[in-house]
Amino acid sequence: MEVVLDIYSRFLNEAAKITGNKDLIKVAGGVDDSEKLFTKIGLMFEDAENVPDLEDWINKASELFLEIAEIEESVFSYLQNKNIIIKDLA
Repeated sequence: MEVVLDIYSRFLNEAAKITGNKDLIKVAGGVDDSEKLFTKIGLMFEDAENVPDLEDWINKASELFLEIAEIEESVFSYLQNKNIIIKDLA
């Protein structure tokens, strides 16, 4: 997932340069934030077998997944509602 988000973020930044639409830079930042949270979750469980209270870590990861969902819902709703990609790159 991280690679896909990185590619999409770079695409949005390039689209911002081409179209002059500064909103795309903000949207790309949201995608970057989501990518960082996915990485954080992955790293949390890298040593899961050594964690004394795995349930606590699962709860923390669940909170991060909810944060990711909010970010991505906001980002992609914004793109859809504004028809940014279609309007600016068509």
